Amino acid sequence: MTRNTISTAIIGGGANLLKRLEEVLASSPDIKGFILHKGEPPGLHECSKCRDLKGSDHFKYYQSRVDKNGYLMRSNALCNSCDKTMKQERESTLKKAELNNEIGDKPQPGSICPNCKRAWGAAEQPRNWHRDHHAILNVFRGWLCGDCNMAKHDHRHGTS
Repeated sequence: MTRNTISTAIIGGGANLLKRLEEVLASSPDIKGFILHKGEPPGLHECSKCRDLKGSDHFKYYQSRVDKNGYLMRSNALCNSCDKTMKQERESTLKKAELNNEIGDKPQPGSICPNCKRAWGAAEQPRNWHRDHHAILNVFRGWLCGDCNMAKHDHRHGTS
C-alpha cells in the first residue's frame, strides 16, 4: 500500500478514523505507525535565498516531520525556484572541478575536517562528507564535515 493510498484511506474515513487506521495497520504489517498532521502550513513563507514571500506550494515538505503546531515541516528553506537554480549552479561547479581533477578522494570516516579540525564520523557510524564549493565564485573548495558545510551556506546572511 502506497503513502497516497494510505492518506486517501485515512481522509476518506471521516468519523471512522480510528477504524480506518486499524484496517490499514491490519492489512499492512510493515507499517509501524502513522504521523497525523494538518498538512502544509497556511499563509506565506519566506525563501532564505530570494527573500520573497510565497505560498506553501512553492516549497518542499517532509512527509514524516511535524512542527509543534501539527503542520508538516519544510525540508528546505529555499523556494523550489531558488533550489533548482542553486542545484544547477552546484552541479556545474562540481562538474568543472571533476573535469579539472580538483576533487580528491572522499575522506574516510573518522578523518579530521580541515575547517573545524574535528574527527567526523567513525567506521562504526560513518557520517557524510560534503564537497564544499563557493556558491558565488563557483569554485570547489574541498571536503568538509556536515556541520561546517551547513554553517558555510547560510543564505540569510549572504555567505557562502
